[in-house]
Amino acid sequence: MSAADRDRIAAGLNSALAYRFLYNLVVVRMRAEGAGADLSAMPDLPSPADITDRYERLLEQWLPEKPETAASVRAFVDVAAAILIDQTVCEMLNEGTILGPERDREHAIRALLTVGGWLIDAESQEAVAKERAIRAGHC
Repeated sequence: MSAADRDRIAAGLNSALAYRFLYNLVVVRMRAEGAGADLSAMPDLPSPADITDRYERLLEQWLPEKPETAASVRAFVDVAAAILIDQTVCEMLNEGTILGPERDREHAIRALLTVGGWLIDAESQEAVAKERAIRAGHC
């Protein structure tokens, strides 16, 4: 993949999602070990605190960004969806989410508002293009 094909925002947000899912793996692994499971064949994993720190740093770095591509817009949607779905999974497991419900809700809202802003810009560009086409047709 060339540098031009890379989407830094999508990469950053998807990295955050990887840490979110890794956190859940670590929590479930700890539950399994606590119940007596032999997980010695599994690789060592970072601590929940380390994962949480990396996840939060990635979100704070990339959520303020403005999407530039459809891939980055999708990454914002994926972050919001993963947070909302994860809350349900964590409730089912009787476990807390990586940052807790208030911070998760804040991040999901920020991601969705960013997508909304991108859509407003896209609608404006479409309206301008349509107006130009109308004017060009009447000249």
